[in-house]
Amino acid sequence: EVQSKQAEQAAEADLNFEPGQIFSNRYKLIKEIGRGGYGSVWLVEDTFIQEEMVMKFLHQTLISDEVAIERFVRELRLARKITHTNIIRLFDYMDFGNVAAISMEYFPGTPLSSIIHKEIIEPAKTVKLVKSIADALEVAHEADVVHRDMKPANILVDDNDVIKIVDFGIAAASKQAESRLTRTGTLVGTPTYISPEQIQGRPVDGRTDLYSLGIIMYEMLTGQPPYRAEDPMALVFMHVEGNARRLEEINPVVPKELADIVHKCIAPEPDNRYQSMAELSHALSEIKL
Repeated sequence: EVQSKQAEQAAEADLNFEPGQIFSNRYKLIKEIGRGGYGSVWLVEDTFIQEEMVMKFLHQTLISDEVAIERFVRELRLARKITHTNIIRLFDYMDFGNVAAISMEYFPGTPLSSIIHKEIIEPAKTVKLVKSIADALEVAHEADVVHRDMKPANILVDDNDVIKIVDFGIAAASKQAESRLTRTGTLVGTPTYISPEQIQGRPVDGRTDLYSLGIIMYEMLTGQPPYRAEDPMALVFMHVEGNARRLEEINPVVPKELADIVHKCIAPEPDNRYQSMAELSHALSEIKL
């Protein structure tokens, strides 16, 4: 346990960069904007073309891990197949010797998770945002890329309600060679938003993202996800059982037809949901708010 703690501390220390630090005489660190499973995320200035971008740095401890590098590069390869205004563009894989990174588009938005924590989002705005998300994911699914970790933290929203989806890393780690790239018994996804088929280790397709988006919609409209539990295992069983309280009972302002759409999205069995993001987008377009 002590060794494990020391390894964690070493991994944290290896990405403790300083603002102003420059890589390859070109990329100047401005500020850290996040940390994830792979490492730290920084806003960076490309001093050569004088533009801002984001770099996701990989822990030094993972650079020697061929599987980690394979996942990292696959994230870039997959995401480059997707071109949509509401999906963050990934640029390149960069090797700085003792540090590796993926560079990507900078978008000055606020995570949807922060917005939800402050306020319940009214139905018309929810429909507008979710339609943008669904249309973007439809393009990803047509390219045979499933996000697999849709959650409010992975959706950025700017002041004009423009959205960008970030982090197709789970998809990268799970696409093809799945059993080789994921450790046995590890859940791929976030328990609050994970689909029943992911929990059960069944085949995954675009309807998995649709389920997670339904959970997100429920939370946008009520201020809380449909399933909550202290124990992660209890939480995943609630997803499989699928007995969510009716959304309009929690927030009577939500029209029944919108609530029906959300509940169809979070049906435990994929065949009982909308079968594509395009179907969901069409259903949302039919609502008169």
